[in-house]
Amino acid sequence: MRSSLPIWFILFTSFRFTLAQADNNHLVYSPDHRFAAVWMDVERGKQQLAARLISVLDLNGPELLFTHLTTQRYTGAEWNNSSSRLALFDAPDNANTTLWIFSHAEHGWKKAEIDATATVDQYLTQSELLKNPKGGINIIHWESANILVCQIQDGAKLFNLRVNTEKFPISTQVERLTNENGQP
Repeated sequence: MRSSLPIWFILFTSFRFTLAQADNNHLVYSPDHRFAAVWMDVERGKQQLAARLISVLDLNGPELLFTHLTTQRYTGAEWNNSSSRLALFDAPDNANTTLWIFSHAEHGWKKAEIDATATVDQYLTQSELLKNPKGGINIIHWESANILVCQIQDGAKLFNLRVNTEKFPISTQVERLTNENGQP
């Protein structure tokens, strides 16, 4: 999960330069400002979505902890209050939402990856799956230092995806908030 200084330096200086030029570049600091989640878009042409580079940085190192290349769509990040956990999500298309959980402990960072849409789809009936347009993450917040709650919309239905990050492998629990017709 770690890389060398030159890659990080190129990424960070490129990010700082383009941050002033575009609205689609984001920097989300951890509460202690030691770490940051960043994503930036690079235009590819008139008929294509921009490429999106997503990274997690250790600003003290400085080190590149994670990087992912996707297309521009819907990305977000939320740190817990102690800066020891990061939830980072990306929904590059209408069918998938990837949720990464990063946990920092004495021996470095651990990473888990969850397909949030597929996790919620397990709680839909077969008829709901066939007529259901895919949704994504609406709200994400840390309920406590180790419990992440994501509100996910799947068609007209709402779910809470609870992620317990206390131990790896992490565990998930899905709570359905609405019925088949989208009613509470």
